[in-house]
Amino acid sequence: MKRFHIKKIGTKILAFGALMILASVGLTAGVLMIDNAYYNKQVSDEVLDSAILGLRQGINDKLTQSEKSATAIAENYLVIDAVENKDFNGLKTALDDLNAVLHMDTISITDDKGDVIIRQHAPDKHGDSILNQTNVQKALKGEAATTLEPGALVKLSTRSGMPIYNRDGNIIGTVVTGYTFENSAMLDELKSFHNTEFTIIAGNEWIATTMMQDGDRAVGTTLSDEVAKIVI
Repeated sequence: MKRFHIKKIGTKILAFGALMILASVGLTAGVLMIDNAYYNKQVSDEVLDSAILGLRQGINDKLTQSEKSATAIAENYLVIDAVENKDFNGLKTALDDLNAVLHMDTISITDDKGDVIIRQHAPDKHGDSILNQTNVQKALKGEAATTLEPGALVKLSTRSGMPIYNRDGNIIGTVVTGYTFENSAMLDELKSFHNTEFTIIAGNEWIATTMMQDGDRAVGTTLSDEVAKIVI
């Protein structure tokens, strides 16, 4: 009888131990699941922060390069002479040669009233005024200005305005250089590095994106009001 009692107690101890092991395993699994969820969120946040930083740096690099290019063009003697003499063909040749090195998306030259003499990226479109652009207004006052803003032909771009001086020191026009954000090349580079999708929205329209739809970039997509409230 005594042996049976001891055996019964032993069985209870084994059963209790088994329950404790199961409970321990369950607790450990729960902790691991929580830890994994926290880790995954942390990794996601870090990837997102890195991607945003990369995009900001990319935009800043474009702004810096745009300003340097505008300065180089404004100080080029062939450009200065062509603007002063209103030599359209000479100006086009000079800008084509310069942009073969500078690789700007857009280059516009205005007169001293802000009217376009030539667009190197669209030479058949000229004669209109772009005086509404901040960089042109400041350049005509002798100030260099680099901004992010829309244009007459481009939905959103970096823009650098520089005054063009003649040999007498008078402002005879401006040069405006820019990188358009309708070009998805920068976003493709960022995606390959950060493994993250990127989209640039002007107003409520997707103008550049790495996201594809039916084999084409999903540009032209309109941002819904609900998403706009969250994002903006």
